[in-house]
Amino acid sequence: MKSPCVSELTDGQLVATMFLVREKEIRISARSGKSWLELSLGDCTGSIPAKMWDNFESIVKTFECDDVVRIRGRVKLYNGSKELTLEQIIPAAEKEYELGDFLPHTKCDIEQLWADVHAAIAGMNNPWLQKLLTSVVDDPDIAPRLKRAPAAMTMHHAYLGGLLEHVVSLIALAKAVSAHYPELNADLLLAGVVLHDVGKIEELRYQRCEACGLANFPPTEHCRQCLSAELRWTPSGGVGEVYSWTVVHRPVTVEFEPPYAPAIITLDEGYQMLTNIVGVAPDDLAIGMRVRVQFHAVGPDVTLPYFSRSFRTSAGLGSRL
Repeated sequence: MKSPCVSELTDGQLVATMFLVREKEIRISARSGKSWLELSLGDCTGSIPAKMWDNFESIVKTFECDDVVRIRGRVKLYNGSKELTLEQIIPAAEKEYELGDFLPHTKCDIEQLWADVHAAIAGMNNPWLQKLLTSVVDDPDIAPRLKRAPAAMTMHHAYLGGLLEHVVSLIALAKAVSAHYPELNADLLLAGVVLHDVGKIEELRYQRCEACGLANFPPTEHCRQCLSAELRWTPSGGVGEVYSWTVVHRPVTVEFEPPYAPAIITLDEGYQMLTNIVGVAPDDLAIGMRVRVQFHAVGPDVTLPYFSRSFRTSAGLGSRL
């Protein structure tokens, strides 16, 4: 666990540590015309407002919301609440930190939750469903992500390990329902519980240039703007808006029955992606429509990010659903 955490900060304390950037804004005083950098910084214990008054113009371009940064500054009280006055901000490399230090996570024992899932699968009577579930939870590519993923962005279990906690909770509920309604197929119900949200372990990522801050997509070896090779893979919230689209009325592939809508999506992080809109009638599409990523398997080993209508107004951390 990193130190100090937000919950440990005291008035007057000199701080040199890492925080997650939750909010970022340049503000201007209406009275004096002076500008400053306003941030909300946080970790798994809470958040704290932070201000950088001088020499922030070049620094502000090197990081975005949901990035982890190294800071140096001092804690002070303002109107009775703690805030940070910053002297230095440096983007942190992904290898330098543990994401669990900055995001809320389940209070349950992950390995015990994992054992509960295996015990439920071991107790199944249907050998084919049992084999199916075992092949999923024992997959070395799936298991680590299933243990780590949140169950949602905001609505429930929106923290690391939340998906696994949610699944184990539903396993107990499914057992109670099956006992009350013996005519139900208990194994089929369990299979649905274990697999119903497994798609949430998928994640959309893009490159962020550590030299100039550009959101770089499609991926390249060098930044398109400054040609730096310092490109860092960064999780995307997977939320954006329709920049442009067209409607195809003739069949091209068996996966898409016409009419369908290829589109360019502008993601909230600042990059664009050529993709397809699904679940929305072509006549209902509009420039600026908010959309969210949905992952679709198009082959045995190929999963692509498509987009559907979103009723959220902005991206949140971890979005990656």
